[in-house]
Amino acid sequence: HYFCLAALSGRCADAFVPIWAAAENCDEAEARCSGNLRTAVVSRVPSLRVPRFGLASAILHPWIIVCGGHGTTCDAKAETHGRQPSLICYNLDSLRPTRNSLGQVCPPQEAGQHAAAMYCSIATVGERGFVFGGRMGPSCPSAALSIVSMSEKKQPQLLPHDASQGCAWPPARWRHSATSLRVEGAAPLVLVLGGLSGVCQVLNLQDAWLLHTDTLTWQSIAVSSAEADGSMPSPRHSHAATALSDGKVIVCGGLNADEQLLDDAWLLESSGDSVTMKLTWRRVSSPLPRPRYGHQLHAWQGHLVVVGGIDGTYTTPEICVDGSAVSLKSAAANEEDKDLFMWHNASSAILSEGEWRWKPSLLIVGGGGNCFSFGTHLNRDARLVPLGPLLGQSSATECCAGIKDCTCM
Repeated sequence: HYFCLAALSGRCADAFVPIWAAAENCDEAEARCSGNLRTAVVSRVPSLRVPRFGLASAILHPWIIVCGGHGTTCDAKAETHGRQPSLICYNLDSLRPTRNSLGQVCPPQEAGQHAAAMYCSIATVGERGFVFGGRMGPSCPSAALSIVSMSEKKQPQLLPHDASQGCAWPPARWRHSATSLRVEGAAPLVLVLGGLSGVCQVLNLQDAWLLHTDTLTWQSIAVSSAEADGSMPSPRHSHAATALSDGKVIVCGGLNADEQLLDDAWLLESSGDSVTMKLTWRRVSSPLPRPRYGHQLHAWQGHLVVVGGIDGTYTTPEICVDGSAVSLKSAAANEEDKDLFMWHNASSAILSEGEWRWKPSLLIVGGGGNCFSFGTHLNRDARLVPLGPLLGQSSATECCAGIKDCTCM
């Protein structure tokens, strides 16, 4: 590969500032990324193949819906790589062992197209999904909004929603976050924060955009600080956000306007009703052991689970729970996964207990990246990680029971 070697001495050496210094010089972070770790089993799901990176996904029962990304539709070897504007769906029921004992690849169903192919977002509210933003090219962000709903045949269908003349609409963006938000007296909302807009303009978190899902209208609200010193989260992109059970939203990590990695976490709290709504930021303990970007964040039974991303070191933990790294391994001894799996630029979702007979698990789809020297790598088969061992609730064997169409990593 390529590298740049420089020799410094005297005052030049004093002026040297290491890249990602915060990640390199944090003893506490190193302690949380090593030592006595929880162990979880990673399984390969050969029946679910999504060879794309920079995609978004969500569960819309009984489907997992996938939108955007760079790669192919289903077969990475047979198709030409490119931006994928299609929204494709896989029926979770068809992936279960009783329906797919041979682990055959399930072909996706296409539900429509969202113009902005890469780094868009999907937020689900009830039986609908809301796809927003993304980019159509390196300097061409989008503010497109598409809505996924169920047809009469209970199959997902994607319909674009055009802005009405004179109505408020958020700036075009990509690498942002979108989550559901509950406010007393209001219909369910979709909250959009941060991201990149224009020519690498990093958007701040002081302006929150809310989509009212009943009227499909946007509202901009200025977020204030609940901190005694008035501090606010810095503008950022490639961060992660998730809704908590009490209706609040937590945001962590990302990259700031100087492309520096962030490790802070902020809680967005709402007060008032749909008319007097007020949003405030409060700083909280971070679920990140080290600064990180491009990751996913999930809340599950009082725990915060971080999936994927990059923290600026050679040993980025693939999964962290409540700020501590998790050790991943194969279920069977001496078993090796020869199919390289890259944990960044992927998308993840939680399969809940009792839903379509899956054990509570993390489902990771897509992922990969491109390199000028070694070309593009697209992850093929999805990965499945049981949540029980991640949270220290039960053994990996108990949590993997019944998922027989998966092969262990």
